[in-house]
Amino acid sequence: FNAVKTHFRQVERQAGVGGAQLWALSIVRAAPGIGVGGLAKAMDIHQTTASNLVRGLVEQQMLAAERNAPDRRIVSLKLLP
Repeated sequence: FNAVKTHFRQVERQAGVGGAQLWALSIVRAAPGIGVGGLAKAMDIHQTTASNLVRGLVEQQMLAAERNAPDRRIVSLKLLP
């Protein structure tokens, strides 16, 4: 457990994002347009937790959350260059 914890701390220092954020970015990269609910399911986390991850990544300008559907509650996620 300590080895994994140390690894994630090192990744966070090098990448500037936490392990969960990095994981979320990798999922969005593999599935552009995925929604917050899909991200939550892929990460096996609560939708509120996924929303908070997305909010942080949007604020860091690493991720875009676009509302394109007629139902404005649906968000489509994509990586920013």
